[in-house]
Amino acid sequence: MRFFSTIFISCVFVSTAAPLQAAEWRECEKAKLQQLRLTERARTSAPTKTRSKHRPSANSTRATADDIDTWLWKNCREYSYELRTLEQQRM
Repeated sequence: MRFFSTIFISCVFVSTAAPLQAAEWRECEKAKLQQLRLTERARTSAPTKTRSKHRPSANSTRATADDIDTWLWKNCREYSYELRTLEQQRM
């Protein structure tokens, strides 16, 4: 009886922990490429005195790239080597 209760508790634990799994490689790669594009755009965009209301500022672009970086850190740790290699290839 104790064996079955241990198996049941293990199954419940695994099923509740399942949504916390890391992202897939394709999601991580897509997010990293988007982060690299945003960082490059923020670095190369020339500052202007007047900005259009529809054009995002460099600060908001930087915040978005930082948000993506946080997401990558939380969800794509297992692909850190691959993501680093991807970033080096883009430089």
